[in-house]
Amino acid sequence: MSPPFLSNTYPAVEGAIASIRHDLATIAAFLGASEAVVADVRLASSEAATNVVENVYENRGGRIRVQVTPLEDVLAIVVSDDGNRALQPRRGTRSRLGLIVMRECADSVSVERTTSGGIEIRMRFNLRRNREGPPPRTAARQPTAA
Repeated sequence: MSPPFLSNTYPAVEGAIASIRHDLATIAAFLGASEAVVADVRLASSEAATNVVENVYENRGGRIRVQVTPLEDVLAIVVSDDGNRALQPRRGTRSRLGLIVMRECADSVSVERTTSGGIEIRMRFNLRRNREGPPPRTAARQPTAA
């Protein structure tokens, strides 16, 4: 496996979400991803970081670790934390919706518990997807005339 293109730790506070989103979208664009893929990376990374800030640390601080590794035409992103996931997500949080959004945006998503008790979200994006072809998967399809 290739060494990470980016390996960074961010504070687990709301203000860091925009930095993570910007950094990962910039890397995807630099690697030649289509605009649709860059938008998907931006949204999925924002959801992953928001999940950590809101549900793991409940805005009390902590760390979000992000690793980005380009693998040929695939961008592999790992977002992880050391939070205590013994607690259930608070009622009214967006954690389940966030995972649905991540799965819509990424070509693959897996969620695993780390040895420290935190969660590791692994996302993969095909950098060449949607360059020319069907609209993004999240777009509503229009009925066709018969």
